Amino acid sequence: MHGVASVELDFMASHPSLLSWELPKLRQKVRLYRTGEVVEIFCHRDLRWHADGEVLEVVSESVEEQGISVVAGSMKIGYNHGHSTRWVAPQETSALLRPSPRPQPPPPLQGDFLQWQESPHAPGWIKASIQLQKGHLQWWASCHESASDTPVSGSLDLLNLAETSFDGTSLQISDGDVVYTFQTSWEEEALDLEEALWAHVEYREQVRDLEDVSSSCTNSPASGQHTPLSLPGVMRRSAKQMPLISQTSSEFVRCGGA
Repeated sequence: MHGVASVELDFMASHPSLLSWELPKLRQKVRLYRTGEVVEIFCHRDLRWHADGEVLEVVSESVEEQGISVVAGSMKIGYNHGHSTRWVAPQETSALLRPSPRPQPPPPLQGDFLQWQESPHAPGWIKASIQLQKGHLQWWASCHESASDTPVSGSLDLLNLAETSFDGTSLQISDGDVVYTFQTSWEEEALDLEEALWAHVEYREQVRDLEDVSSSCTNSPASGQHTPLSLPGVMRRSAKQMPLISQTSSEFVRCGGA
């Protein structure tokens, strides 16, 4: 999620025999993955397959990054819960990458909203820059904080989303214990957020079901074949109406201007 560290690059730099420019030239067609596709990647560091790989970037021309020659067609893969990345050259694809049975995540969503803050002394609306990605909702006090290493103001694993309630420009989100209220500048934006939330709930539940199935299987580095897994369909929960918190008029302000 937030703050990807390129630890695999350090490993590759210390093992020049594994650098992509030393590999034999490509002699046959191999499958090249597109940016955003989910894959499984074999890691030389711990000698095992990581099931949470994602193609972050594909280069069309040869480049150099941190002293490593990256040939055209190479794919930058993020994995290990977002903590590791490495480049995979076309010649390495068949050995290091394989298709993943995981579902493709819904598009991420981010934007600036207002959040109702309940306080015994000064309840009211505060700015909240939200980020919805891969089944997790996070928010900060501003979009500048969300782009930095500033700790989040709040977060919600959407596996715990119980219900939502929409009313005009306001959207309430409940995990069964706490109710979070966000306000947008127009109704369509609140509707888009609600629809995106439930799409990410479905994705998060599919990933959980897949992990439950995979936990009973052996993850062998030598195994390069997969038996496709069928996941049960996830039904969207019916949102129950919840009484909205008393609201006052507040201007919606986007980061960088009114």
